[in-house]
Amino acid sequence: MTGDEPERRASPADAQAAREPRAHSEADASAPAQPRSMCLLSVPRALEGALIDWILARDDVRTFASSPVDVHGADPAELRGVESVSGRQRRVQFQVPIADTRLDEFVTALGREFRGADVDWFVVPVGGSGSFRSGSD
Repeated sequence: MTGDEPERRASPADAQAAREPRAHSEADASAPAQPRSMCLLSVPRALEGALIDWILARDDVRTFASSPVDVHGADPAELRGVESVSGRQRRVQFQVPIADTRLDEFVTALGREFRGADVDWFVVPVGGSGSFRSGSD
């Protein structure tokens, strides 16, 4: 934008179109299904390496992100050492985009592999996705 054009706001139709599956052409028929869900995982920092290795070994996840987070409002009985003084847990959060068709198996396998570990998870729908890269139109 040059600043002269009016800002375009997304319409309700745009939002609905972002939620609907897009038709695939013959050229992309072999491409993996677009992730329609985001599985968010929160683990103690000691589990970070093991969870990274486990996710990387899976064929249903193409890419994911992880970052250190501070969890606030945790039950004081769950806080240890410095956590009990600061009132927060230091954890790692993973953001794993995954196709809805693979979600149940992913969560089941996660529970099997990390049974008894301190792994919190939840899933949110992905309303749309894309990327902006240098040199693209």
